[in-house]
Amino acid sequence: MSDRDRLYASLATARAAGVSTTRAARLLDAGGRAGSLEDLLAWPLWPALPDEGRERVWRLTALIAARDTLPEVIDGATLRGLAAAVGEDRLEAVLDLPPGGDAALPPAEGLGETGRRIAEAALPAALAARMDVPADHGDPAPVAAAEAIAV
Repeated sequence: MSDRDRLYASLATARAAGVSTTRAARLLDAGGRAGSLEDLLAWPLWPALPDEGRERVWRLTALIAARDTLPEVIDGATLRGLAAAVGEDRLEAVLDLPPGGDAALPPAEGLGETGRRIAEAALPAALAARMDVPADHGDPAPVAAAEAIAV
């Protein structure tokens, strides 16, 4: 793909995402350092959230990554602890997701740290470099689902 083709593809992506022309141009200028505009639009939201929002996304990320084990939890104290950590409505939203998270379920007090590791591992390489964390090419799906539920 030529540079011109990449530019048009980036502009089309920006237009489809509702990014203004001037903002798209600034993002494209930064694109040489941060990746393509399409890459920039796919970056996760959590790094820009305030501390409380990041922690909420991390806790949900850990739950989503372990969601296949959640239906097997029958201990009331464990379920109450998870609900207290993320909120009952958010726990219900995680339980409503389709199967697909086979990670081990951490204790409620370890959700944030586990989720942070999963979220950092899933960062795009350019963003991971800017945040000074290793780019591990993890699965971004649990993070994206957590961001959608956390809002």
